Amino acid sequence: MESGVILNEHITASDYYTGPVGPGGLLPHEARLNNDKYWITNSTHPVDPWIQVAFDAYEDTVTITGIRTQGSTLSEWGEWVTKLQIQYGDTEDSLAYIMDGSAAKTFNANSDEDTVVSITFPQPISARFLRIIPKVWHEGIALRFEVIGCQN
Repeated sequence: MESGVILNEHITASDYYTGPVGPGGLLPHEARLNNDKYWITNSTHPVDPWIQVAFDAYEDTVTITGIRTQGSTLSEWGEWVTKLQIQYGDTEDSLAYIMDGSAAKTFNANSDEDTVVSITFPQPISARFLRIIPKVWHEGIALRFEVIGCQN
């Protein structure tokens, strides 16, 4: 993602902030790791927020081994995701959670806005869609991320 190989239109979200921050707000495609912008939701208390990457431009599924995350770029806002869950699948209608026994696995994420946190999945996954679901956050949801693996 950081390299730009994944096109902007392949990064979507449940919603995003469209307020007066600059042209276009803080759109889902701005959530690339180490970017000077980031994705935030339109509300500090959204219902079921998510951001996803579609790998449907590939002929086959891609193998993903983890993600790396960061929060906002503005320390004065102090926004980042502290816990998240992952869904994946071949279609948006068939997404499944990475599981921990009989429950969706919750991964620890960031404790500040800028440190890169690496999250390794218990096993590699094969998918056309990867969805990140913030579950707990500090002040508000702010996320930049990279997908690890992406081999087909």
